[in-house]
Amino acid sequence: MTRDGSVTVTGIGLVTPAGRDAPATWAAVRSGQATARRDPALRELPVSLSCRVDGVDELPRGGAAWRIWTRWPGWR
Repeated sequence: MTRDGSVTVTGIGLVTPAGRDAPATWAAVRSGQATARRDPALRELPVSLSCRVDGVDELPRGGAAWRIWTRWPGWR
């Protein structure tokens, strides 16, 4: 953000439970698609819902989302 409060968006890249790119995510949000599901990995916790990103292991190698994912192995 600049001093006058203006913002310039140069691009949007999204990998979310609703979609693996901005158009798919936006379409899911507009349609009201739910992304929370029961997660077997959380069955011992008080809340067993999560919003996992399906197919994250198939992200293109070297992209920003892939680099973040490979640095957080506990989130797999």
